[in-house]
Amino acid sequence: PVQGNELLLHFDGYDEEPAKIAYRVEITEVRDENGDGAVDLSDVQYLLRNDKNVLATLQTGDFR
Repeated sequence: PVQGNELLLHFDGYDEEPAKIAYRVEITEVRDENGDGAVDLSDVQYLLRNDKNVLATLQTGDFR
């Protein structure tokens, strides 16, 4: 039973929070990549998965 007890939230070996990486994506043009007759988010998803645009990491800042 957990009720009325304190739970251990600190585990050995996990002292630091994982680093968060911020990305910047440049999308200059979206075409009907999947041939469904509409330009929508599925076409953007295709562009991102198939490296059709520029993806870069942001080096500084507070990305919460």
